[in-house]
Amino acid sequence: MNVGKKSIWTKTTLAGIALIVGVTGCANHKKPDPLDSVSGVIVKPEYVKFGPTAVVHVRLADVTKGQAEGETVVQKTVTPNDDGSIPFTLVFKEKQIDPNHKYAVDARVVDKGHVTLIGGKDHEVLTHGHGDTVEMQLDHGQRF
Repeated sequence: MNVGKKSIWTKTTLAGIALIVGVTGCANHKKPDPLDSVSGVIVKPEYVKFGPTAVVHVRLADVTKGQAEGETVVQKTVTPNDDGSIPFTLVFKEKQIDPNHKYAVDARVVDKGHVTLIGGKDHEVLTHGHGDTVEMQLDHGQRF
């Protein structure tokens, strides 16, 4: 009978040690900042053909002070699909967004080292009733 009591005591001790180690280990780890994202697709005009070196710089910017003075929150470089569509997802930390500010997505198409198309002046997202998805049409009026 002593053997049975010793076995229970050992299981209880091990469970207690595991609990202490688990709580102590969790106390030392900081929770990661919550992430959020903006996603969408950029569509080029049919008459525009991208070269094989074309890339698109897509940016989420704080445009509270205006588009020209926009501060980048996050930027990503993507490659157009074969059909010319440009899907994207921009991931950011929730704490980077101030609900009182204005945010917009803009894009610059760069081919052979030159900006060929831009877009995004009117694509507000996230705050003031705007969502987290964008469909941006690049057109002749936005061409350099």
